[in-house]
Amino acid sequence: SERTPHPDPDGKLLHDKQERFVVMTAVVPHTQKPDRVVRGFIEIAPNPDQMTKWNDEAGPSSVRIIAPPGWTARPDDLSLPPTGKDPLLSARRVEFEMHREDSTAPKEPVATAEIFLQTCSGAEGLCQFLRRDVRIPLQ
Repeated sequence: SERTPHPDPDGKLLHDKQERFVVMTAVVPHTQKPDRVVRGFIEIAPNPDQMTKWNDEAGPSSVRIIAPPGWTARPDDLSLPPTGKDPLLSARRVEFEMHREDSTAPKEPVATAEIFLQTCSGAEGLCQFLRRDVRIPLQ
C-alpha cells in the first residue's frame, strides 16, 4: 500500500500533555528468534476522566512507528479505524513487527510510536488534532 503523507512533518501539532487518551503498549519476542524479531501491540482508548472521544469526521487517527537504529518496523504507518459498539469511545488497537537488521544495533533498543489523534474532549467538546509520542522498549 502507498505510504500516507506524514501528519506532522514540521512537528507543530500540540502534544497530548493532558493525557486525553490512555495508551498501553506490549511487545512479545518471537519464539524462534527472540533477539531479532518482536511483535508490538498498541492500544489507545479515550480517557473518560477527560470526557474524550474520537473525532472521525475530521479524518483518520494514525500511528507511525519509528524504529531504533539497526531495526525496521513492518508496517510502520498504521491507521486507527473505528471499532466496537460505540466507535467514538471504544479502544483502538494496532499491531506491528520489529526486525533487527543489524547485529550492531543497540543492546536495549527503544522504538517510538508517534500517535496522531483526532479528538474532541471536555464539557465544551473542544475538537483538536493532537500528537502523542510513546517510547516502546523492545525487550
